[in-house]
Amino acid sequence: MILDQIAAIPGIDDARRRGNLVASQIVGLLITRYVVGIEPLASMPADEIVARIGPTVQRYLFDSAPPQPPIGYHENVVTE
Repeated sequence: MILDQIAAIPGIDDARRRGNLVASQIVGLLITRYVVGIEPLASMPADEIVARIGPTVQRYLFDSAPPQPPIGYHENVVTE
């Protein structure tokens, strides 16, 4: 499974969370491109997709994790 391969990369902490983020990006790309066929993504050359999405996947895998907000924190919730 891909998560096992991600976990085996030296220096990867929190491999399951990072792998799930990568998977969500790729699954969303596949559905948008091949199932729904949303343009211009559906006809975009593969090298352009890699150039545009690759940095996000790299960030998910290798950037240090941002600090976690407190449990129950929702920035956009308005309470009155």
